[in-house]
Amino acid sequence: RGTGGIQISSASNGQVTIDGSAITGGGGGDASLNYYDEFNGTPSESPFAPGTDAVAIGDGARAEGPESLAFGARVLVEGQMGVVGGGVSNKILSGAAGNSRYGTISGGSNNMISGSQGSTIGGGFRNFISGTQTSGGSTASYNTIGGGYNNYITGSDSTIAGGFVNAISGTNNTIAGGAYNSLGDVGSLGHF
Repeated sequence: RGTGGIQISSASNGQVTIDGSAITGGGGGDASLNYYDEFNGTPSESPFAPGTDAVAIGDGARAEGPESLAFGARVLVEGQMGVVGGGVSNKILSGAAGNSRYGTISGGSNNMISGSQGSTIGGGFRNFISGTQTSGGSTASYNTIGGGYNNYITGSDSTIAGGFVNAISGTNNTIAGGAYNSLGDVGSLGHF
């Protein structure tokens, strides 16, 4: 039993239960978690969650950013409030811009968000969203890659729904799908 009415119990399989229902004056549900890491089995590398309020589950999963979640094998989250929901070798890096807050990679393999705030990769393989630091912030913020293979965004406020080897370097652009499409202008719609 912890302080303030929080009770922590652990089962033999590594599951942890936190019960904050006995917290005085709060009516329960106000328990906080400093960090948690778990791997059921024999990991090649233990999960690690040094970030404040961070959670890492999976072989080699690392949740280094504050309030970050890292689920999967060899996944890494450096950005604040970033989430890797699964997959293998997906990464949300602080990058040269130092600003990968609020990033999400849902799954897939070898996907990366680096130096891009508020961006999402749904899945796929080797998709990248990357930005650099400017006086106004990151050069690649609020982007989405739905999936596909080897798609790349360095602009802002842009979307690649899927496809193969598509690239956006401008602002407010959309590539709905297809292969080998490239946009750099402001407000363009790519081929599909």
